[in-house]
Amino acid sequence: INTSSYFYFEIEMDRKRKRSSAASYRLVTADEIGLLKVVEVPADNDWKNAKVVQRWGKLGEDAEPGVQRLATSTNNLLTTSGACCIAAARAGGSVDLFSSVNGRLLTSFSSSSTSSSLVQNSRAQAHEASDVRLIHFLGGSRGGCGESLRLLTCTEGGEVTIRQCAADAAADFLSPTAGSVAASGKSAWADGAVTFKTIDKILASSLDLEGRRLAVGGEGHHLQILDLESQKSVFQARGGKPSRCGLTDLPHVTALSFLPPSSSSSSSSSAAECTRVAVGTAKHKLHLYDTRVGRRPQQEVNWGEARITAIAPTPSGESCWVANGQGVVEAWDFRTGKVGGALRGAGGSIRAIALSQPWNLDSVPSKAAGNSGGDGDGDEDEE
Repeated sequence: INTSSYFYFEIEMDRKRKRSSAASYRLVTADEIGLLKVVEVPADNDWKNAKVVQRWGKLGEDAEPGVQRLATSTNNLLTTSGACCIAAARAGGSVDLFSSVNGRLLTSFSSSSTSSSLVQNSRAQAHEASDVRLIHFLGGSRGGCGESLRLLTCTEGGEVTIRQCAADAAADFLSPTAGSVAASGKSAWADGAVTFKTIDKILASSLDLEGRRLAVGGEGHHLQILDLESQKSVFQARGGKPSRCGLTDLPHVTALSFLPPSSSSSSSSSAAECTRVAVGTAKHKLHLYDTRVGRRPQQEVNWGEARITAIAPTPSGESCWVANGQGVVEAWDFRTGKVGGALRGAGGSIRAIALSQPWNLDSVPSKAAGNSGGDGDGDEDEE
C-alpha cells in the first residue's frame, strides 16, 4: 500500500439504526495499483479486529493508475443518508470522484487542462508535471450533500484548478439512485472551472485554515503564497541570510505548512488570519516566515543531516513537529527557536505526520521498519 495516500474518518453513529455491529471508525486507503479499500473498526474502538469491508476500483487490464492523494467533502462518513464525495487523484493527473456510501464512481476529469507548455519535455516529464500535489475541498463546501462543492487541485507543474458544483447538481449526482458516471455529473463540474499558473516543480503545498490562500514551494523556488480569489501572488519569500563566506543555499522547499494563529497574537486581524508559515528545505534547514514582518525568515534553524519531509503544526501555533529523510521526528518550539524532544520508533524516511487529539503524534514511514535509516538524502525514499 502506498501509505502516502491515506485518509481516515470518524463515523458519526446513526442511533436510529441501532445496529449492534456499527463501526466506530472508517478508514479509506489507496494504493499504487489504483484500488481504494474501506477498512472498518468494530464498535467500542476494537482496532484489533479492523478489516477491509469494500474494495473500489478495477484490476487486471482495466486497472487504473495508482492513487497519490485523497480528499473528502466532509469529515463524517455516514453509511446511509448524507453521502459525500471522496476525491482520488491518480498518477498522471486524473481525478475520480466516488460516493462514500457504496464507492460508486460519480465522475472523472483531468487536473491539467493542457500540456502544450510541456512540449519541450519528454513524455515522462510531462506525466510527472501533471501529478497532483494537493487536492482539497474548499471552505464551506465540506458539508457534503445539500451544499455546493468546491474542489481545488494543484499539480507538480504549477497548474491550480478550482472546480465548483452547485448545491442542486451535487445533491443530484450524489443521490444513491443516480447512475454511474452520469453525464450531468461531468457537466456540473465542468462549468465555471478556474485555472491559473503558479511556480513549477512544486514539492510542497498548504492551504490556510479559511481555504482562501495557497502556499507553495519546490525545487528552485522559495515559499510563495497565492490568493485563490484573485489568483495572484500576495507574498514571495526570500531565502535565509548568506553565510560568513557570502554563500546562500539554492531554493529547494520540500515541506511547508500554514501555522494557526498564535495564542499570544495581540491584534484581532491576526487572530482570524494565518500569517505565519513553517518551511523545510532539502538542505535540512527550517524557516519560519511571518508575512506581516517581511520576506526574510524570522527564524532559521539548521536541523539534522537530511532533507525536511514533513511539518505538522500544533493547535496553539507555538510549535510544530518536523520530520526528515532519516526518520527523525522532533518538536520545533517557535518561542525558543530550538528543536528537540525526539520521538523514537519510526523506521525509514518519514512520508507524513499528523496530530491527533489531544497531543498524540501519528507518523507514516515510507519504508518498513526493517529498512530503517535509508540513505539520508531523501531523494527517492519519500517521493
